[in-house]
Amino acid sequence: MSEITYPFPKANPRHRLAAAILDGVLAFFTLGIGWFIWSLIVWGRGQTPGKQVVKLRVYRKSTGQRVRWWQMLFRQYLVLIGIPLLLFIFFYVIDAIHYWQGDSGILGFQFSNLNGPWYAAYGTTSGVFTFKSYAYICLLLCYLLPIVDALWIFKSGKRNRLVDLIAKTDVLNEATPRLSVANEPPITPHIKNPYTLSESEPESKITREIREATELFQNGLIDDEEFAALKQKIIANN
Repeated sequence: MSEITYPFPKANPRHRLAAAILDGVLAFFTLGIGWFIWSLIVWGRGQTPGKQVVKLRVYRKSTGQRVRWWQMLFRQYLVLIGIPLLLFIFFYVIDAIHYWQGDSGILGFQFSNLNGPWYAAYGTTSGVFTFKSYAYICLLLCYLLPIVDALWIFKSGKRNRLVDLIAKTDVLNEATPRLSVANEPPITPHIKNPYTLSESEPESKITREIREATELFQNGLIDDEEFAALKQKIIANN
């Protein structure tokens, strides 16, 4: 399958790093609450708060259109953080059940004869892995995987992070001028705008509105359902 040609260039690693840092700063100064509410709003536009400020947007490789809300949720959290976090909760709950039942909760193997309060806190008293040990290993993955994910963009020249490879997405830099259509084919070449008129022909209101809606769809600013609904609304109003 031929690679999608986007109307904007892919964001470079420095630009994406700036968006990630900005997300962290915004989350810190809003105590996470304001940033989270902001995120819930802009995820539907294929952005995070940091990406919106620096004008980056996430697009789907398969269609060349911006991602939907649930795809941003999957991409941002469920891919790398969601599974380790669920495993942490699972192992920690199992450890708590064993504790209240008076069982040892041992799971796995004895790797050495280590003692002390530090090891006991993480469930490795006497060098034995317990359910709590595995819970904290999963929690550690919640911190390590995003770091590996962020650094992955420097690994190849395709400007993709691990989440991009898994979710099949690209991040475009919309702060730059649009690519020339003379050199780049449109995202959806099968869509033609029948409402483009020559300069000598007058353009009616309905023709202009549908032409503008078609341009929004071709540029990836609205999806198929929004485009169809917008056309129906224009026709009904005229």
